[in-house]
Amino acid sequence: IVGPFAFVDSYEPFKAICSDCGTVTNYKMSVDTWYAEGNTSFGFGLLLRDSKDSVDLFMTVSTWQYYNVFSFDSSVGGGAGWQSLIGGWREGSMKAGRGVNHVEVLVQDGSLSVTINGTLNRVVDLPKGSGEVGMYVSNFQVGAGFDNFHYE
Repeated sequence: IVGPFAFVDSYEPFKAICSDCGTVTNYKMSVDTWYAEGNTSFGFGLLLRDSKDSVDLFMTVSTWQYYNVFSFDSSVGGGAGWQSLIGGWREGSMKAGRGVNHVEVLVQDGSLSVTINGTLNRVVDLPKGSGEVGMYVSNFQVGAGFDNFHYE
């Protein structure tokens, strides 16, 4: 379980980095994830890129059967650093509430394929770059479970 955490005055996400995965550009990654506790208005999911040289990227699921792909620029204050790369929340083939969802991503040459519970939901163009990968919760108020993390 990742989160929830003690109050912090920040819009920064909480990340669990896969140190064995290294710094990567192209990869396949998956996890089983579910809402555990806290505020259901915030998402959780896969950290697609944690980079010192560019914006961070996230594949986010919610308890409301929606998903999104976000970039986050920590240099932009007031929470304005979050930006959707797909134009808003999208319905997916997800289980609601505390249901366990299998999320799989394939990042290849700046393109992200998102598969949720065995259904390909979207292909998204990503800003080019490399970074570390892992899992995350979007802020201190939400807790999420993660199991069967796989990276190649």
